[in-house]
Amino acid sequence: SLCAKPDCARLVAVGSFINVTGGYPIAYWNGFAVTVDSPEDARREVNRLVDDGAEVIKTAFESGYAFNRSGWPLLPPETARALVATAHERGVPVTAHVTSARDLPRALEVGVDEIAHMVVDPCPDELIDRAVAAGTRWVPTLELWQGISRLHKLTYDKVAVENLARFVQAGGEVALGTDYAGAPISFELGMPLIEMGMMASAGMTPLQIITTATRNAARACRRFNDLGTIEAGKLADVLVVDGDPLTDLKALTKTRLVLREGRAVGSA
Repeated sequence: SLCAKPDCARLVAVGSFINVTGGYPIAYWNGFAVTVDSPEDARREVNRLVDDGAEVIKTAFESGYAFNRSGWPLLPPETARALVATAHERGVPVTAHVTSARDLPRALEVGVDEIAHMVVDPCPDELIDRAVAAGTRWVPTLELWQGISRLHKLTYDKVAVENLARFVQAGGEVALGTDYAGAPISFELGMPLIEMGMMASAGMTPLQIITTATRNAARACRRFNDLGTIEAGKLADVLVVDGDPLTDLKALTKTRLVLREGRAVGSA
């Protein structure tokens, strides 16, 4: 396949959202989801997606807060538990779209592995502590909230940074990621310095930020056995730069060499 060529980036495939009929993203985008209405449906569709090659399962607990809506349906607990349990039986993690603290408990109760998007209303310390205790990883997508806030004159980005700061201070694990091209804003291409800079504004150190994009990202994709750190027995995917990114993250854009499995595939 194209993504298997040595000069191409690695691809971890998620496949379609799985959510209850009428839930997000269908409720807003009018598509892009597999719908399930029972535990049996959830088990069947998770197995089908994994059989088709999905390496992560994505669902949503979104009642509409961040979209200025309300009342969007959420997966019933039994169906959500069946979804998560089936994915885990197949060795596949579950990431859940969540944008509001009011929906977060449902995701934590059923044992998702990761939350996609930092919540944009104040997150109680009790929920942050629950997420940390459960080992739930968070991908805050701060650049998304910056763009949405500027577009609609909101403060989602400010609240998201504050919530992230408290999650990190509590010992939570963060993975770096932005969002997809269908959103109504443009995202920075290449090295995501905007996202990294917003992580820094949440009090994260350069080393913590780099770790979100390497070790933690590999853990999020269940590829930590061969990616994410430089150590014996792993694939030698290495970015070599001029400068010290531990003192200036902009050094990450000064590419000297890219290694994929130990072979040079690009230089500057």
